[in-house]
Amino acid sequence: MLFKKNRLTAAFQIKRVLKEGRKIKGEFLTLFFKENLRNEFVRIAIVISQKTCKKAVIRNRLKRYIRADLQNLIFKINPKYDIVILINKIPETHQQITTDLENIFLEANIYKDD
Repeated sequence: MLFKKNRLTAAFQIKRVLKEGRKIKGEFLTLFFKENLRNEFVRIAIVISQKTCKKAVIRNRLKRYIRADLQNLIFKINPKYDIVILINKIPETHQQITTDLENIFLEANIYKDD
């Protein structure tokens, strides 16, 4: 579970990131991110449409997998970004999500410069 301070919840905020943010496309996921200098924490939303997956059980499972992976990655991400993760395609395994998530974060270059 993400901390409340790390959640991007308002619909207008998510729409702003989707409309104005940069986009990185992976095999299963698409990452939209926009710089936000007003916040001191990274804020993340996970989105999957009914068109991608009809069953709510599977949609919720995929979101849980991504949130579990983000638990480990969130401390490495630069805190000045708002991020929306869009699930495009249903992967076969949890490992495929993990590798795709790490790859798109590397490609987006939003990790801290430690």
